[in-house]
Amino acid sequence: MELTYQSPMMPAAYAVISADEMTYIDGGALQIGSYLIEFHPENLLAAAVNFTVNFAQLMGKAALTAAVGGLLLMHEDGLTLSQSVSYYWDGQSKAGKVGTVVVGGLAGWYGVLKGIQIYNTAKSLYIELKNAYEQTKANRAAAQAGVLAAA
Repeated sequence: MELTYQSPMMPAAYAVISADEMTYIDGGALQIGSYLIEFHPENLLAAAVNFTVNFAQLMGKAALTAAVGGLLLMHEDGLTLSQSVSYYWDGQSKAGKVGTVVVGGLAGWYGVLKGIQIYNTAKSLYIELKNAYEQTKANRAAAQAGVLAAA
């Protein structure tokens, strides 16, 4: 590598390019402070679906929490479950009832997703424990066979 006299730290054949061109060379990466943000248009649909699902799940969780909290407050005031639901529903306008159904659907969807997640977690734990047990059994049988063969 030959060094020039103008800049002893740069090689003789170098090209000066701007930061924008460097960003383009990196494939669309944007550096903001110490964060690197990359945008890939081919992943836009997947990112939009992921955002929508996560947003709906977040809203469902909030709706379920608010509904349960409201029912508990009404129960503390002496209302039964059916009285609480009737009191809430009768106090809503048509738009409020539509919103309640939509938010209730999100809350139900969140509950179903959480139930599926709990089931899958329990199932995977069971499978892992079963596999570990089978492996331990096989290891003991192999060790006993080795002891018997040595004797």
